[in-house]
Amino acid sequence: MDDTEGGAPLCTIEMDLAELAKCTPSELHSPLFADLYNCEQRGYIARRGRAKLAWAAVDLDKHASMDGFISQCRKVHKGNAVRDAIKAEKLGYYSKFFDLGSYIPDFVAINISAPNRGGQPMTPFYTRTVEECGGYPSRIAPEQIPRQAASWRRMFGLFRKLEGHRQGEVASDEQLLAYMSLRRWGSFSFYGAFIGHADHLDEGIMYKMHFDLIRILMAAREDTSGADPSLECLKGIRFIGYTDYYGIRPSLLMWKKRALFEPVCLECDYLSPDWAEALCKAAEHAPGDSTWQRHCAEMLTAVTQSCLKDGRQREAAKAQAELASVSQRLASDSNAAA
Repeated sequence: MDDTEGGAPLCTIEMDLAELAKCTPSELHSPLFADLYNCEQRGYIARRGRAKLAWAAVDLDKHASMDGFISQCRKVHKGNAVRDAIKAEKLGYYSKFFDLGSYIPDFVAINISAPNRGGQPMTPFYTRTVEECGGYPSRIAPEQIPRQAASWRRMFGLFRKLEGHRQGEVASDEQLLAYMSLRRWGSFSFYGAFIGHADHLDEGIMYKMHFDLIRILMAAREDTSGADPSLECLKGIRFIGYTDYYGIRPSLLMWKKRALFEPVCLECDYLSPDWAEALCKAAEHAPGDSTWQRHCAEMLTAVTQSCLKDGRQREAAKAQAELASVSQRLASDSNAAA
């Protein structure tokens, strides 16, 4: 394969429209239409054809089982990723989806555990205080499992048991050591953040967390009977993405290769007539956010044209009506600013 963006295979993001219809306006806003719009602007997806930039992604269709996945990992760089994950396993570390608000102190401790990452200083997002991130929790709450398998953002983390450990005044008896923000667009999911506590990176925590997530996604693919309700929202995921493949620092590229990430170029026609109703619903979210409403206006214009071209008059009329509402909101904001 060529060591260029053009050498990456072209893959299409698939969407279950029945699951998409279950999404709330908030779920449709982000991580779906807002993120897809921004990623298209930056060259990370194309509505049709090859995107400018290639993602690093694990294609789960290439692996029949978790055992097969681990077997492939053992063939890369002498199986270093597997050995590192086993190190974390022996230390008793474990992974799960979790409620971020319940672990804000640990979340902040991870973020500020090193002033630099990858040779670069941490951005302001990662230097926020506990108060700036939402404050100390009043209880340890269960994670809210999405009710659909189309568009969501969930926190997945690696923990260790630690009796007496607290989140402020609340006893958690476990410590969050690493986390990822997992976002989903239909068949494609990706790490929006992927970071571990600097004091524990040598213990294999990042490979362990990555492998644990893949194990859960593999279980969802194998659960054809629906025996485990917690896996329903994970069904249909084919890809796990982790930002760029090309043009990144060598150490990160090595990490991704060991974890079986490969380059892919993504296309997703998210402004097709089939997505029109969902976009109209998404535009109802954050009516006072002028930037989002302007982006909605652009998308609604495009989807209206697409519907008219395909002879989908009902969808076109609905998109036009929503576009009129968006335009009215933008005009009101403009008048208020003046």
